[in-house]
Amino acid sequence: MTMLSSVAAVAAVFATGAAPAGQDGDLDGFDDAADNCAVVYNPDQRDDDRDGLGNTCDSSPGVLPVRDSFLILYLRDQDGRPIGAGPSAPCFEHTNYEFDQVKRSPEVTCPHETGWVQFLITEASGLTRQEIVQLSPPPGCIGGLAGTLAHAYEAGSWKTMELRYTCGTPPPPPPPPPPPPPPPPPPP
Repeated sequence: MTMLSSVAAVAAVFATGAAPAGQDGDLDGFDDAADNCAVVYNPDQRDDDRDGLGNTCDSSPGVLPVRDSFLILYLRDQDGRPIGAGPSAPCFEHTNYEFDQVKRSPEVTCPHETGWVQFLITEASGLTRQEIVQLSPPPGCIGGLAGTLAHAYEAGSWKTMELRYTCGTPPPPPPPPPPPPPPPPPPP
Protein backbone atom coordinates (compact mmCIF):
# COMPACT_ATOMS: atom_id res chain seq x y z
CA MET A 1 0.00 0.00 0.00
CA THR A 2 1.44 3.38 -0.95
CA MET A 3 1.61 6.33 1.42
CA LEU A 4 -1.07 8.19 -0.59
CA SER A 5 -3.47 5.25 -0.66
CA SER A 6 -2.91 4.78 3.09
CA VAL A 7 -3.73 8.45 3.72
CA ALA A 8 -6.81 8.21 1.49
CA ALA A 9 -8.00 5.08 3.30
CA VAL A 10 -7.53 6.74 6.68
CA ALA A 11 -9.37 9.85 5.49
CA ALA A 12 -12.25 7.66 4.26
CA VAL A 13 -12.54 5.96 7.64
CA PHE A 14 -12.60 9.30 9.46
CA ALA A 15 -15.01 10.89 6.97
CA THR A 16 -17.54 8.07 6.91
CA GLY A 17 -17.18 6.81 10.45
CA ALA A 18 -16.95 3.35 8.87
CA ALA A 19 -14.89 1.75 11.59
CA PRO A 20 -17.01 -0.39 13.90
CA ALA A 21 -16.43 0.22 17.60
CA GLY A 22 -13.93 -2.14 19.14
CA GLN A 23 -12.30 -3.13 15.83
CA ASP A 24 -8.52 -2.82 15.45
CA GLY A 25 -7.89 -3.65 11.79
CA ASP A 26 -4.16 -2.89 11.83
CA LEU A 27 -3.59 -4.67 15.19
CA ASP A 28 -1.65 -1.76 16.71
CA GLY A 29 -3.64 -1.78 19.95
CA PHE A 30 -5.94 1.16 19.12
CA ASP A 31 -9.59 0.84 18.07
CA ASP A 32 -10.03 2.00 14.48
CA ALA A 33 -12.49 4.69 15.58
CA ALA A 34 -9.76 6.35 17.70
CA ASP A 35 -6.65 5.28 15.73
CA ASN A 36 -4.89 8.16 13.96
CA CYS A 37 -3.68 5.72 11.25
CA ALA A 38 -6.51 3.19 11.20
CA VAL A 39 -5.19 1.17 8.25
CA VAL A 40 -1.46 1.47 9.02
CA TYR A 41 0.20 -0.17 12.03
CA ASN A 42 1.49 2.61 14.33
CA PRO A 43 1.37 1.74 18.04
CA ASP A 44 3.29 4.96 18.82
CA GLN A 45 0.34 7.13 17.61
CA ARG A 46 2.68 10.15 17.14
CA ASP A 47 1.00 13.10 15.41
CA ASP A 48 3.51 15.95 15.56
CA ASP A 49 1.53 18.39 13.38
CA ARG A 50 -1.70 17.60 15.29
CA ASP A 51 -3.76 17.23 12.12
CA GLY A 52 -5.41 13.98 13.21
CA LEU A 53 -3.21 11.76 11.01
CA GLY A 54 -0.37 9.92 12.71
CA ASN A 55 3.15 10.62 11.48
CA THR A 56 3.40 7.14 9.98
CA CYS A 57 0.58 7.66 7.46
CA ASP A 58 0.81 11.45 7.09
CA SER A 59 2.44 12.65 3.85
CA SER A 60 3.55 15.80 5.74
CA PRO A 61 4.05 14.71 9.37
CA GLY A 62 5.53 18.02 10.58
CA VAL A 63 8.05 16.20 12.77
CA LEU A 64 8.92 18.18 15.89
CA PRO A 65 11.48 19.33 16.62
CA VAL A 66 12.18 19.96 12.93
CA ARG A 67 15.91 19.41 13.37
CA ASP A 68 15.54 15.83 14.58
CA SER A 69 15.70 12.62 12.56
CA PHE A 70 13.55 9.71 13.73
CA LEU A 71 13.67 6.03 12.79
CA ILE A 72 10.90 3.88 14.26
CA LEU A 73 11.11 0.09 14.11
CA TYR A 74 7.69 -1.53 14.34
CA LEU A 75 7.95 -5.02 15.86
CA ARG A 76 5.29 -7.60 14.91
CA ASP A 77 4.82 -11.34 15.07
CA GLN A 78 3.80 -13.57 12.17
CA ASP A 79 0.11 -12.79 12.80
CA GLY A 80 0.65 -9.01 12.81
CA ARG A 81 0.37 -8.61 16.57
CA PRO A 82 2.82 -6.27 18.34
CA ILE A 83 5.85 -7.79 20.07
CA GLY A 84 5.88 -6.91 23.77
CA ALA A 85 8.31 -4.71 25.66
CA GLY A 86 10.64 -5.80 28.47
CA PRO A 87 12.19 -9.25 28.62
CA SER A 88 10.03 -10.53 25.75
CA ALA A 89 11.34 -7.89 23.33
CA PRO A 90 14.29 -7.88 20.96
CA CYS A 91 17.13 -5.51 21.81
CA PHE A 92 19.28 -3.56 19.39
CA GLU A 93 22.76 -2.12 19.53
CA HIS A 94 23.40 1.17 17.80
CA THR A 95 26.70 2.84 17.10
CA ASN A 96 26.70 6.60 16.59
CA TYR A 97 28.93 8.18 13.96
CA GLU A 98 30.06 11.66 13.07
CA PHE A 99 31.02 11.13 9.45
CA ASP A 100 33.37 8.10 9.58
CA GLN A 101 34.37 8.41 13.23
CA VAL A 102 32.61 6.60 16.07
CA LYS A 103 31.24 9.41 18.25
CA ARG A 104 30.10 7.30 21.23
CA SER A 105 30.49 3.72 22.33
CA PRO A 106 27.77 1.38 21.09
CA GLU A 107 24.54 1.62 23.08
CA VAL A 108 21.86 -1.00 23.65
CA THR A 109 18.23 0.00 23.08
CA CYS A 110 15.29 -2.20 24.04
CA PRO A 111 11.61 -1.29 23.50
CA HIS A 112 9.96 0.55 26.38
CA GLU A 113 6.56 0.34 24.69
CA THR A 114 4.85 -2.67 23.15
CA GLY A 115 5.30 -2.94 19.39
CA TRP A 116 7.95 -0.31 18.64
CA VAL A 117 11.37 1.12 19.38
CA GLN A 118 12.67 4.56 18.43
CA PHE A 119 16.09 5.73 17.27
CA LEU A 120 16.75 9.47 17.23
CA ILE A 121 19.50 11.70 15.89
CA THR A 122 19.34 15.35 16.92
CA GLU A 123 21.06 18.17 15.07
CA ALA A 124 22.78 19.24 18.31
CA SER A 125 24.41 15.81 18.69
CA GLY A 126 26.55 16.34 15.61
CA LEU A 127 25.86 12.75 14.55
CA THR A 128 25.58 11.97 10.86
CA ARG A 129 24.35 8.38 11.14
CA GLN A 130 23.64 5.40 13.37
CA GLU A 131 24.32 1.79 12.54
CA ILE A 132 21.80 -0.55 14.14
CA VAL A 133 22.04 -4.32 14.63
CA GLN A 134 19.64 -6.68 16.36
CA LEU A 135 21.29 -8.46 19.28
CA SER A 136 18.76 -11.30 19.37
CA PRO A 137 15.12 -11.94 18.52
CA PRO A 138 12.51 -12.19 21.29
CA PRO A 139 12.59 -15.49 23.23
CA GLY A 140 10.95 -18.25 21.20
CA CYS A 141 11.08 -16.22 17.97
CA ILE A 142 13.17 -16.02 14.86
CA GLY A 143 13.53 -13.23 12.32
CA GLY A 144 13.61 -9.47 12.65
CA LEU A 145 16.53 -7.34 11.55
CA ALA A 146 19.18 -9.18 9.55
CA GLY A 147 22.51 -7.44 9.11
CA THR A 148 23.18 -3.76 9.80
CA LEU A 149 20.63 -0.99 9.28
CA ALA A 150 21.98 2.51 8.62
CA HIS A 151 19.96 5.48 9.90
CA ALA A 152 21.34 8.66 8.32
CA TYR A 153 20.63 12.09 9.81
CA GLU A 154 17.99 13.95 7.82
CA ALA A 155 16.47 17.00 9.54
CA GLY A 156 12.73 16.64 10.14
CA SER A 157 12.51 13.05 8.93
CA TRP A 158 10.15 10.37 10.23
CA LYS A 159 11.00 6.95 8.83
CA THR A 160 9.50 3.63 9.81
CA MET A 161 10.45 0.04 9.17
CA GLU A 162 8.43 -3.04 10.07
CA LEU A 163 10.28 -6.04 11.47
CA ARG A 164 8.47 -9.39 11.48
CA TYR A 165 9.21 -12.28 13.80
CA THR A 166 7.99 -15.86 13.68
CA CYS A 167 7.17 -16.83 17.24
CA GLY A 168 5.83 -19.88 18.98
CA THR A 169 6.79 -23.39 19.79
CA PRO A 170 8.56 -24.95 16.86
CA PRO A 171 6.91 -28.10 15.54
CA PRO A 172 8.30 -31.28 17.01
CA PRO A 173 10.94 -33.04 14.96
CA PRO A 174 9.74 -35.92 12.80
CA PRO A 175 9.84 -39.33 14.45
CA PRO A 176 12.98 -41.36 13.87
CA PRO A 177 12.86 -43.91 11.07
CA PRO A 178 11.83 -47.43 12.06
CA PRO A 179 14.65 -49.84 12.83
CA PRO A 180 15.80 -52.08 9.98
CA PRO A 181 14.17 -55.51 9.77
CA PRO A 182 16.00 -58.34 11.48
CA PRO A 183 18.40 -60.34 9.30
CA PRO A 184 17.01 -63.51 7.72
CA PRO A 185 17.60 -66.71 9.67
CA PRO A 186 20.69 -68.71 8.65
CA PRO A 187 20.12 -71.54 6.15
CA PRO A 188 19.72 -75.05 7.66
